[in-house]
Amino acid sequence: MKQNRWKVGLIVMQVLILPQAFSQTTPSLKEILDSALVIDHTLQNSELSVELSKIDQERIKDAYMPRVEIDAKGGYLYSAFNLTSPAFALPSLGLALPEHTNNYQLSSFVVTTNAKASILLYGGGEVSNLKKANQAKINAQTVMLEKDKQEIMSQTLTAYDQLGMLKEVKKVLDGAEKRLEENKLTAEKAFSYGIITSYELKKIELAQSQLQAKQREYEGKRRLVLLQLHVLTHIEMNRLELLDVNLATIAAEKQQSVTNKPELQALNYSIEAYQYKLKAAKTWWIPKVGASASLGYAGLLNGNIQSKDPMMLTGQPLDYRFNNLNVFPLVNAGIGLKWNVFDGREGISSVKKAKIDLKIAQNNQQDAQEKLDLNLQKTEIEMQISEDQLAEKDKSREIARNAMNQASEEFKIGLIKSTQLIEAENDLQQAEMEYAQAIFNQRRASVTYMKAAGNLTIEKIGK
Repeated sequence: MKQNRWKVGLIVMQVLILPQAFSQTTPSLKEILDSALVIDHTLQNSELSVELSKIDQERIKDAYMPRVEIDAKGGYLYSAFNLTSPAFALPSLGLALPEHTNNYQLSSFVVTTNAKASILLYGGGEVSNLKKANQAKINAQTVMLEKDKQEIMSQTLTAYDQLGMLKEVKKVLDGAEKRLEENKLTAEKAFSYGIITSYELKKIELAQSQLQAKQREYEGKRRLVLLQLHVLTHIEMNRLELLDVNLATIAAEKQQSVTNKPELQALNYSIEAYQYKLKAAKTWWIPKVGASASLGYAGLLNGNIQSKDPMMLTGQPLDYRFNNLNVFPLVNAGIGLKWNVFDGREGISSVKKAKIDLKIAQNNQQDAQEKLDLNLQKTEIEMQISEDQLAEKDKSREIARNAMNQASEEFKIGLIKSTQLIEAENDLQQAEMEYAQAIFNQRRASVTYMKAAGNLTIEKIGK
């Protein structure tokens, strides 16, 4: 019994503790990027647009599906007509009837039903070309999804890198705080011996106060970046707060062309779509063949037919009533041909318009090719500049660090004043900040270059 209770208690603890433990795990960069792609509404709408185009594709394919219609009608019929009977003679019977004209009225309730089935057998090539054109449109939309994804990844990675940038800021501030505390102790001893003035001591205290203000600014900026990441990914804030991002440079492979660029691939598909639309437009004069069959019923209920004048045979006006007169089945089946021999130049105009649309798409493709090639070269130069600046900022940081160490030693033995020490401290902080900014800029330039080449993927940056 005790063993069973122990097992139950263990299960309860797992149920209560494991989800909480999981909720406290630090999200990886890949999880962050994946989450941003999943919840982005713009990307969702683009994916829905692809689904709408796929529905259009099914509708085009359904042109060869049979159509079945059933209709039924009921109403009241009234008709008046004149009938002239020719002269009629039977000499053997001594019967001779002159030509006779009479007016008749027919009234009745009418019921008709009809079931009709039709199918397109041959569309002149229009349907197949429209289907290929729409498929090319789907391909273009699908390729453009990759562009949207790269934009989302770039935006999310910028926020992620800002956390790494802020971590470097925190390191700089903590290092400065430690050095100022050490130098303040030295300054207090020097002040007690009368070596430095109260003004010099206050300068160090002022530097510490300014450093505390920077610490508060850091906390506020980090909170804002975490909120931005939360909006972009919907990952819980308590997990995002666990992020400890280390900035490192991104190595981007050099590309010679922009063939992978989604925009260029989409334009190529667009040209293909317009080529098929042109082919479809040129089929306006080709006959279309279809087959149809119908089964119908017609009935007259409570009918009455009357004549205005007396009938020649009876000498009395006609007044005949009938309860039901129906015709069933009414069967019709066959093959039909539709040929637009002349459609008022509508087909010719459609062909001209399709040619112009195709030419516009080709011009757009050539223009995009030139601009994307230029942009690739531009981003490559910017990436190289960012790497050169990173190397220069690293050297500046090392020089400022050595200068700070030297200033600290000289301040301890009274060779420099506190103002000079603070200047060296500020120079080191500035150099370290600029180095962190240089790493951030190099990552941005590399991501921009990969976007320009069309090969920005989670696998290359989501490590």
